Amino acid sequence: MTEKPELADGYGRIANEIMDALSATYMSSYESQFIWCLFRHTYGWNKKEDFISLTQIAATTGMHLSHVSRTKKKLLHRRIVTQTGNRISFNKYHSQWMRLPKQVTVTQTGTPAHSGNLTPPI
Repeated sequence: MTEKPELADGYGRIANEIMDALSATYMSSYESQFIWCLFRHTYGWNKKEDFISLTQIAATTGMHLSHVSRTKKKLLHRRIVTQTGNRISFNKYHSQWMRLPKQVTVTQTGTPAHSGNLTPPI
């Protein structure tokens, strides 16, 4: 990698509609890293799908192999990613994606912290 990225050194084309759909879709940081890695290994080489090993994704993202495996399963379940045999691809048909509901998380003190338009408990 260089400290001065240039389009002449390569780029991946992603449709604006896909970027819009992704920007409106909740994903964990692991899921986002996985998707960007997938884009790089597919769209970055003008491919729609490719054989990408979990080890390759772990090396590219810096994620632990077990996190890569679990993240891939989640993305497959949510239909954001598809797999045919050993080949993996991004599902550009965002109407098929399984969206997650607004979530409630628990803070370190054990108090629920709501996301979205919900009012936190007193």
